[in-house]
Amino acid sequence: MRGCVTEIARELGMNCSHEYYTVDAILYHERDDGNFRNPRCAYAKYISVAIEIENNCTDAHVEMNKLQLLNAPLTVLIT
Repeated sequence: MRGCVTEIARELGMNCSHEYYTVDAILYHERDDGNFRNPRCAYAKYISVAIEIENNCTDAHVEMNKLQLLNAPLTVLIT
């Protein structure tokens, strides 16, 4: 699934980061290089899309709760 998310980000002209804090993936346009200078870490200026993937649908409520913590215009839960 990670490859699919990365490919979607590429098609949209965005960057992708997997395991951003506890969220499975985020899509963003710009990194915040002014405040965070570590080139190996992706600190997004603004999260455009947050994605959570849950294989066990009985735990989907936990993943939805994580998505509610982010201020992103699009949050996606894949079960």
